[in-house]
Amino acid sequence: MSQKLSLFRGITVPTEKASQVKENILRKGIRGDEGRQWQPFRLNDLRKDIHTFLQKPDSSMTDTRPPETSTEYFSTVCACGDELGASYYAIRHNAHEGVKECSFVIHFTVESSRVYVDGRDFLYTCFQLWDREDKRFLEVQRRALMRFFGNSIVQYFDRAAASNDQRDRIALCDLACQDLRVIRSHAKNRIVIGGRHGVVFSSAFFVRVPLLPTEIVKVDAASELDFRPQLTLDDFLSGRISLDA
Repeated sequence: MSQKLSLFRGITVPTEKASQVKENILRKGIRGDEGRQWQPFRLNDLRKDIHTFLQKPDSSMTDTRPPETSTEYFSTVCACGDELGASYYAIRHNAHEGVKECSFVIHFTVESSRVYVDGRDFLYTCFQLWDREDKRFLEVQRRALMRFFGNSIVQYFDRAAASNDQRDRIALCDLACQDLRVIRSHAKNRIVIGGRHGVVFSSAFFVRVPLLPTEIVKVDAASELDFRPQLTLDDFLSGRISLDA
């Protein structure tokens, strides 16, 4: 059963267009072309097939990532489960040096059935390279993922850890990112993660667009917060994990 999630999206816009963009979001919702950030990301829905894929001993990226020409793909935008992550993307990640810009955090609610974990800056690397330094860190890494993504992440990570095929590991992460139990647990995480390229968030998601104006709660100016991560991707891969962080 689906349920509502409260999420936040950070965007950066030219100062001269800020008032217009804010008004359009409140009146028309989110299409994905608001602000200076990446274009909407294309994603395909695997939920109805997750159990089938898990039963296959040889599930691979061929199963989880059909050709882009498939009609199964749809557009999504990025969002976070709290204001800290959205503020980071609005103020730091999406900003352009020497350009007059305004940064906004859009608070919205959406059915969890339209939400998917964005694993590009943390989770996929955890699945692929957990044993880069040493396999003896597996148990503490496993417990850390449970803290960030809930207990349901284990069935996917354990399968990935048992395989030496990187394509299998990626496919299993594809499935984990679409598991509603994983998504709901990840939305509750408040441990600040430092991902690839220095990005900072507690939870990261793709959200299917468009979002209706009735789903928009408010649009506020982004604020400078404490963006220091409590655990980085390198910490995870190197086994330097304090679960009390």
